[in-house]
Amino acid sequence: VSGPLTYLVTGLPAGSYYFGLVGFDDAGNASALSALVFYNYDPVPPSFAIAFDRTSPAGAGPLLVTVSSSEALAATPSVTLSYGSGPIAFTVSNSALNTWQGTLNVGAFTPSGPVTFHAAGQDLAGNVFNGTPSGPALVIDVAPPVGSITTVPPAPVQATNDTAVSVSLTLSEPAKIGSTPTLNFTPPGGAAAPIPLTGSG
Repeated sequence: VSGPLTYLVTGLPAGSYYFGLVGFDDAGNASALSALVFYNYDPVPPSFAIAFDRTSPAGAGPLLVTVSSSEALAATPSVTLSYGSGPIAFTVSNSALNTWQGTLNVGAFTPSGPVTFHAAGQDLAGNVFNGTPSGPALVIDVAPPVGSITTVPPAPVQATNDTAVSVSLTLSEPAKIGSTPTLNFTPPGGAAAPIPLTGSG
């Protein structure tokens, strides 16, 4: 028999292999083993992870986004993000082995809400990843809290006599962990006076 022969190898797990060939004639005599050919078989697509230098919810300011791959890629991955509208291209550049970074500039006019990232990349064996990278969720919050004040007794308060007034401040969203809002009272006459606050929420 002359000419090329084709044999399909199936069911191999990922790994490195050496292939060789032994031929037999009609009498059953075996040829010497051919030169070995090395082949690295990789049927597994890369996986992607994403990380941020700030925890959610993230307010205004630069936000560093890090995208990492489980293996070497043939080219820089394509990254897009979606928040408040359709997908937007997000530029990343190589910063370390199998790692890329980009900066999201969160501004006062950036829509508040969750941000969804999508990544696509191809490893050196041609396997493709196309989907959402694993990692923490990102939520943008550029809307400041709104405070409402109630007093007991309610206004108007008699000012001719000393009156104890209980003041309550309620925020539209929780205050930053570990912080306490500040509240000041400015009377019709005289200097402003701080009102100590206790509680949470």
